[in-house]
Amino acid sequence: MLYGKFYNSPIGKILIVCDESSLIGLWFDNQKYYKNDINEEIIFKNNEIINEVSLFLDNYFKGCSKQVINFKLNPKGTNFQKKVWNILLDTNYGEIKTYKEICEVYKKRNNVDNMSYRAIGSAISKNPISIIIPCHRVIGKNNKLVGYAGGVDRKKYLLDLERKYK
Repeated sequence: MLYGKFYNSPIGKILIVCDESSLIGLWFDNQKYYKNDINEEIIFKNNEIINEVSLFLDNYFKGCSKQVINFKLNPKGTNFQKKVWNILLDTNYGEIKTYKEICEVYKKRNNVDNMSYRAIGSAISKNPISIIIPCHRVIGKNNKLVGYAGGVDRKKYLLDLERKYK
């Protein structure tokens, strides 16, 4: 059974989706890949996970940089995508990385010689748990803001917020 809630953020409505034990998705309204492959009915009712995620988001948008994720993440994706998303979790509040840097970490962790930046970028773009799995902290070369499924304006807002409270 899936539970959901619409969270009103300073940059638009966010859909929170979870099951009994973990967060499955966090998408901005009109985001690319909205609800990914979720075909189950979502019951709009709070549970413990939704309450914890809502509190996390409240604190995030207030500029609290030292939060701990007190809930389990269970993003739906391929093994490759999950490995890339795990790398994103190591990117600290207020820190930015390039697609190239994420690619280099992926190659090292997975003992591979070749990996396409585009493949890394594609996996990042399909991240189903925005903000918490911080894909907004990945930028293009020369510090260019590119490729955010929630929109580049939102990406800029999130990065500016984090710089302000870092």
